[in-house]
Parts: sequence; structure tokens; C-alpha cells
Amino acid sequence: MKRLSSLLALLAAVICMLTVVSCEKNGSGQQEFVVQFQVPENVTIPFGTKTMDFRVMFGNAPLQTDVVVLGDPAGKYHNCPIVSVSTTSFTINLYEGMMSGKYDVYIQRGSDRKSMGSMQVTISYQSDDDNEIEPEKGNNVYGVVKCGSVGIKDVVVSDGYEVVKTDANGVYQFRSKKEHKYVFISVPSGFEAMAEGVLPKVHQQLTKSATEVERVDFMLKEVGDQTNHTMLFFGDIHLANRTNDRNQFKKFTDEISDFLTANAGKKVYAMTLGDMTWELYWYTNKYAFEEYLVDANAMRGLIIFHTIGNHDHEMQKGIAGDFDTVVKYKKLIAPTYYSFNIGKVHYIVLDDIECQNT
Repeated sequence: MKRLSSLLALLAAVICMLTVVSCEKNGSGQQEFVVQFQVPENVTIPFGTKTMDFRVMFGNAPLQTDVVVLGDPAGKYHNCPIVSVSTTSFTINLYEGMMSGKYDVYIQRGSDRKSMGSMQVTISYQSDDDNEIEPEKGNNVYGVVKCGSVGIKDVVVSDGYEVVKTDANGVYQFRSKKEHKYVFISVPSGFEAMAEGVLPKVHQQLTKSATEVERVDFMLKEVGDQTNHTMLFFGDIHLANRTNDRNQFKKFTDEISDFLTANAGKKVYAMTLGDMTWELYWYTNKYAFEEYLVDANAMRGLIIFHTIGNHDHEMQKGIAGDFDTVVKYKKLIAPTYYSFNIGKVHYIVLDDIECQNT
């Protein structure tokens, strides 16, 4: 009986010790906070949206003084304050310049931060206030090119074969075979396309068959006179996650960021001349366009127009022909042929490579 009492006392001491460790594992001496909410796997956010709602789970709502932290695709963290809380949901302010991609979601209270999951965010440029627009019979691709709420006239729009201009209301439409599975614009002088990180949103994917009608809108922002601008050219980056190349590239992106800071207020753009990646290592080193964009997005505030290089073609067995080897590039990076205007310069981007992969 005495031995049993001793064992119970020892067990109570162990439980007490474990309780103290659990309460103090964050190192602050404060009890770990309990917050539970649903992080959606996929979420579409209309362009210009300022807030986002989360659903509280099991009544464990955050405090309004807590902060939601979003880890963006480039590895940067953004504090999003909570603006309202109830027992079933809460609302946060989104940070300015949010882009599409995968985000890690955290809840932070004081110096303590807890991971809540991740979500794939898509920024939508569809205009809800233009639902009355309908294409003429026979046309299967249409949409609006706008700046704010105003349609932009005479913007050139193409699917890689057909070329049209927007009307006085910024509306375009045409019949497309949808062979390239995208539609793109030639950005007019005095405007910039909305950017997803370093990528200007000059093209969007077509997801339906050629027998179905599809709407694609584009949003531009007015930036004024661009006559005096700087265009940086990046050649043969060849990132492949080998020979310390990613660390070297980080030094380069840091230099570019310093250049942008030193030239704040000036109009600076960039263009790659091909071979951003190295197709030989896309799969063996798990480094392709998705990983390249994560590294390139460290250059925040810089729009980079891209040109395809021979090493940006997919050279896997079973993928042959000049069309199929560029499918991934066209989906994730840019059209292989397109143009844009900055100031008095009309830039034309061409694919000068014929790749058969035979």
C-alpha cells in the first residue's frame, strides 16, 4: 500500500512536469493558445479584394489582437491583421500586391506562431459588373480589357492566330480554334498589365473546348508617360538547382532589388533572353519553371517579360515536335510570340527555335 502511494505520487509528479513543459514549450512562460479555423485548399479572390474570411472550427476563434501571417510563393511573410471576429468566422485584411500561388497560413499571438495549413490562391480578373456583355453568334472567345471600371479602346488581342482590337468599350471577340489554349494582349503604351510576382498578366489560359464560348478579361493600370524607361536584359540564367546556382542567383536578385531601390520612382522593366531553366534537370533536380518563379519573385516590384530559350523546351521521351515541347512554357510563363508597348518602343518577342526532339 505504501509502495502504491509512492508510485501514485511519482506519477502525479511526472504529470505535473509534463503539464509545465506543455504550457511552456513556446519559451514565453505563457500557456499555448488554442485557435482552430478552416484553411481552404483552393480559393479564388477577385482582383482588388481587400479582405478574406475564415471559418472558425469548434468555437476556438482567434482574438482580434491576433495576426494571420501569410507566407507567399516567394518565401516572404506578410502580416494580415484581423478586423472582425465572431464565434463562427473572422475577417482579415489582405496585404497589397497579393498574387496567385501557394500560401502557408499561420496564426500569431505575440511572439508565438502556429502553422494552420496552406492554400492555393488564384487572383481573378473577371469583372462582375460586365455580365451583360455577350459575344456575337459564331464567336467563342470574348472579354473586356479595362483600367479600373473603364474599358480601353484599340488594345490588340490574339490567340496566336486571330488578331483583333477592342472596341470603344474595351470589348473584344473572335472565333478561335484554341490551338494554343490561351489568349493574350499587346499592352498599350502608358499602361502596365497586372503582375503575378514578376510575371505580367499578358496572357490567360483557355480551359474549354473550341465548341464552347469562353470569356477572358484583362485588367491594366495606367502609369503615365513611359518614354524615359530602363529595360534590363537577363541572358542564360540556366537555373537547375546545382553547383550552388540558386545562391548565386539570390545575390543577383539582391543586386537587382538594390538597383530598384536606388531608382525608386523611375520606370524600370526587364526581359529575359531565354534559358531561364535547364530542361535536363527539371525532373532529376526537381527544378523547373515553378521553382524558377519562386526564386525570381524575390525581385519584388519588377515586371519581367520572358523569351523562350532552347533549354526551356520540354525534352522528355515521348514529347516531340515544336508545338508539344513548349506547352509547359506557354502555360506557366508566357506566349512564345507576343508584343507590348512601353513609351515609344514596340517590343516584339519571337521564338527563333525549332525543336523536334526526335
